[in-house]
Amino acid sequence: MCGRLTESITRADFMRFFGMEKPGDLPPRFNVAPTQHVVIITHHPHGRAATLARWGLIPPDLTPDDAKRLSLFNARRETLLTKRPFSRPFRRRRCLVPVSGLYEWHDGQPFHVRRKDGKPLVLAGLWESAFGDEGELLSCTVITTTPNADLTALHDRMPVMLLSKDWDAWLDPATPLSDAERLLEPFAAGVLDVYAVSKDVGNVRNEGAHLVERLPGNAATPS
Repeated sequence: MCGRLTESITRADFMRFFGMEKPGDLPPRFNVAPTQHVVIITHHPHGRAATLARWGLIPPDLTPDDAKRLSLFNARRETLLTKRPFSRPFRRRRCLVPVSGLYEWHDGQPFHVRRKDGKPLVLAGLWESAFGDEGELLSCTVITTTPNADLTALHDRMPVMLLSKDWDAWLDPATPLSDAERLLEPFAAGVLDVYAVSKDVGNVRNEGAHLVERLPGNAATPS
């Protein structure tokens, strides 16, 4: 499961890594939870488009309250074509969810996960568009798969993380589903930095860069 993110990619970083302006005016965030907005990158006829979306998929035939009850902020790769909320967007509405890092818990201890080289983690996601009293609402979910060696001691799932060479194939609706499915493998081991952080991150109301600081003497993942 992936239930908490960090999103501190600056506008300059966004331009450098993705070649486009970061949308909205979100400050750096270190404790992003489901139902909050995240930046997503989608397919566009002239390339890619970046926008904001609610984290937690809202299919057009569900109300936001119903979608929240179903906790559609993660989608298992094994059931993308068999679970109704995910089958339609998997075919036509795939997205990238660029983040600075994410959190996982083990025996009550939170761990922060990021790339060792400082680049963004680019997660595979799905997006939807629904209309309500306040107009169009974009929403998204993060796809999970089996963990790699970096995370297997923490959890039995990890988000699908995509390399830059696979971004366009994932986004393009014309990519055959069999080819898209082949991209949903665990990330290569040895790329991620995984370390223990303060339990303050457990309260979604807590915010700030101190949440991602490495705990001294407790930096390794459990064995």
